[in-house]
Amino acid sequence: MKLMSKNVLGNTSHIRIPLTAAIAVIISSVSQAAVFDLEEIVVTAQKREQNLQDVGISVAAFSSKQMSSLGWSSSEEIAAQVPGLTTSKTAGAAVSQFNIRGIGQADFADHHEAPNSVYIDDVYVAAPGAAGFPMFDLERVEVLRGPQGTLFGRNATGGLVHFISKKPTEETEGYVSGKVGEFSLYQVEGALSGRLSENVLGRLSAYWTESDGYVDNKLGSDLREQGTWAARGQLNFEVSDKTDLHIKLQGFSEDVDAGIYKSTPSYTDPNGVNQFIPADLNVYGVPGGDFYGFRDTDSDPLSVQADQIGTIQKDIVGTTIKLTHDFNDMSFVSVTDFSDAETKYREDTDSGPFNQTTYNSTMDVQQFSQEFRLSGETESVNWVAGFYYLNISGDYSARFDLPTLAGFFDPGLFPGDGTGSGVGTGAANQSVWSLDTDSWAVFTQAEWTLTDTVSLTTGLRWTEDSKDYSLTAECFEEAAGACAYVAFGSVGDIIVDGVNLGPAVTDIASKVNLDRDDSDWSGKLQLDYRPDEGSLYYFSVSKGIKGGGFTTPLDGLLAPSQLPYKPEEIFAYEIGTKLTLVEDTVSLNSSIYYYDYSDFQTFEFRGITSVVLNKDAVFKGGELELVLTPGDSWDVLLGAAYLDATVEDIQTPSGLQDQEPINAPKIKYNWLIRKGFAVKNHEISIQYDGSWTDERYFNIVNGPTVLADSYVNHNIRIGISDDEGVWDASVFVKNFTDEEYVSHAFDLTVLGYTIQKYGSPRWVGAQFSYRF
Repeated sequence: MKLMSKNVLGNTSHIRIPLTAAIAVIISSVSQAAVFDLEEIVVTAQKREQNLQDVGISVAAFSSKQMSSLGWSSSEEIAAQVPGLTTSKTAGAAVSQFNIRGIGQADFADHHEAPNSVYIDDVYVAAPGAAGFPMFDLERVEVLRGPQGTLFGRNATGGLVHFISKKPTEETEGYVSGKVGEFSLYQVEGALSGRLSENVLGRLSAYWTESDGYVDNKLGSDLREQGTWAARGQLNFEVSDKTDLHIKLQGFSEDVDAGIYKSTPSYTDPNGVNQFIPADLNVYGVPGGDFYGFRDTDSDPLSVQADQIGTIQKDIVGTTIKLTHDFNDMSFVSVTDFSDAETKYREDTDSGPFNQTTYNSTMDVQQFSQEFRLSGETESVNWVAGFYYLNISGDYSARFDLPTLAGFFDPGLFPGDGTGSGVGTGAANQSVWSLDTDSWAVFTQAEWTLTDTVSLTTGLRWTEDSKDYSLTAECFEEAAGACAYVAFGSVGDIIVDGVNLGPAVTDIASKVNLDRDDSDWSGKLQLDYRPDEGSLYYFSVSKGIKGGGFTTPLDGLLAPSQLPYKPEEIFAYEIGTKLTLVEDTVSLNSSIYYYDYSDFQTFEFRGITSVVLNKDAVFKGGELELVLTPGDSWDVLLGAAYLDATVEDIQTPSGLQDQEPINAPKIKYNWLIRKGFAVKNHEISIQYDGSWTDERYFNIVNGPTVLADSYVNHNIRIGISDDEGVWDASVFVKNFTDEEYVSHAFDLTVLGYTIQKYGSPRWVGAQFSYRF
């Protein structure tokens, strides 16, 4: 029996070390009896079913039961137990971003594709606003670290996250689950599956949740109130003994009172570094105050004085058609997908009592993709070859409003009187743009058996990208000079390092049309060594690519020549091991990697100007994951990740310097301990899990205002279930120490403050599930 078939909470990634001997001694003295008869974790990371421990890739995977035990209900939560993965919600929680080994797309504009691809049932999710969704009725989730280009449809330089739904079943089955908790949390999900006719199987799944806000707004209703529903319908037609047709329709809708931050006054010190203003320091005319004379004196990070209510509205729908046919010696798969994603977002940027700054954005994206794959297996080789086509057509808008500039553009007026007033006139920058992407690729990968213990994997892909971009940027002003102030003197020609780049995109009003074509190869070469059934050692060299694109400056203050950014290229080197030890009760996986990046796409937010830059970068680090299942219903999961990464030649107040990438903690730990106790025909379980995340920056120009401190998150769950797995009930406490931690930050010192988004507080609840 494989380890993962006995494990309650499994995970992976990859070096035999002296610690294994000590582990063997400890475990051998403990009862080996398994209390649960759990399924083996099977992954499709190489487009074929394999045991997790047999895959020569740094991959973490969680089964349906494991995800339920962890209490995950949204896609971003998986980062808690995956070393090397961090997630965040930017633009006030409207955009979901996945960072793998420090690599991610931090620009919150909706048209950017991320270097870490998100997939749902073999389908790439292009829009970052659609990557945050409710997790329900899933078979498993897989997280692949490192470049993924030779097997998956859309090339990715950092890795990918794949969510796999439960499929229709021949026997009638289903479940219903309910959750209640603090902040008036109510959640219900369920599914019904079975045979509809002789040749048709069906499955219907649904999810609904709502909760009150947990951010105390002194000027109105509590914020971050949410309501979400989702549904998924599937039909599987058994066309013949060798042909299946699978049709899936799914969608979700979300409405959240979000777009809120904790605002802290900040200023630029004499050295040019942005700093938080101490309460007794008079910078703008009021001790401790921002440009408008405001300072929130409540130390509670989840307490604000917001005069406006921010909102997120999402509506995502999609249809996937999958056809599979088995020939005598190979298989054919066709995956066709249509999706539509619409979002509307509004935030009270300053999150203060005065109508100072607001931000609004919209997204309307249609996506079509088509993939064809052929695969086969002989005694000496497993192979896959395919063709992939993708079209993304999107319309977007973003608008910064500064209703009152408090007299800042008039040097004769002193800013900040504590009322938020001044001249009483202001300006607004608006960008409206469209982006049409056409991409096609051909790819192949083969695993060759060289000897009984050695195999060679080769992979190659060619990708062609074509993008058409149209931007209209305007500045609206209520008083002469307001747009000039917003431009901070930059309306007119833009001078960078003594070079005249021409007029700004927003020179009161302008329109820009750009296009680009990129093409390149990516590939993989890997050796696997399996000296015995429980050991796998691998070494890989791979090249990954990600196409170029276009920046959309939120304030319009870039020259047209600054809008395009180039493709990025990575050469990745990795050594890993996967060890199954002590009679299949221990897995010890480790990986060490070195990434050499050319034209790494990083994000800089300076003033209210945002831009994607191309810089060279080096990333190196590793992960270590240990899973213990000694019997007696014990499960222990330990994980650690280390990252040493630098992005080169970033312009800082001290000149060109190497900087740390965005949202990339140097160290991250995760852990879980679970114990079950047999009581007559039931099991009572106690589970404690948590994670520790090192400090990290939220801008490529590293500085005090965008530095988030390290934090730890503790969770506990106590449950009871019957022997046959028909029902279970539990009570839980998330973040039971009520840790206060920053999940994102934007430096708006140019407006007199920095805004920070904080994570959820302690949350107590209960859950009940019934299966039939």
